[in-house]
Amino acid sequence: MKGDGYIPNMVQRFPQSGGTAIPVPCGDSVCLKSQGIYIVVNSIRTQVFHPEVFTHFGLSLETLAIVVVKSIFHFHAGFAPVSASIFLMSPPGALNMNFTEIPYTKPDLNKFPWQDTPTLPYPSLL
Repeated sequence: MKGDGYIPNMVQRFPQSGGTAIPVPCGDSVCLKSQGIYIVVNSIRTQVFHPEVFTHFGLSLETLAIVVVKSIFHFHAGFAPVSASIFLMSPPGALNMNFTEIPYTKPDLNKFPWQDTPTLPYPSLL
């Protein structure tokens, strides 16, 4: 596993259900290694959408004990197919990323994270 290096103008794919992935620029990107931990840093602020952010550097996710992605939920479509488990975390701060704990007064609970597979409200439109 290589895991270090520099990629100018790196691009990752943002998977789309039933369609072509959207290319997302990451900017100049580097993979650093410190005390056995690989850290990917990029110059354009963006979410992590796809394992390519790691595999472009020669990192094989299958050989890593744990992969941590700093993203709200954008990573899920790209990482779920290659992940045994996904753990969502919410650090303290101004925003609560656990939406089920926000005291909504009129929520539509037919969506994630309240439902793993929400029902479509308008099946006749499909």
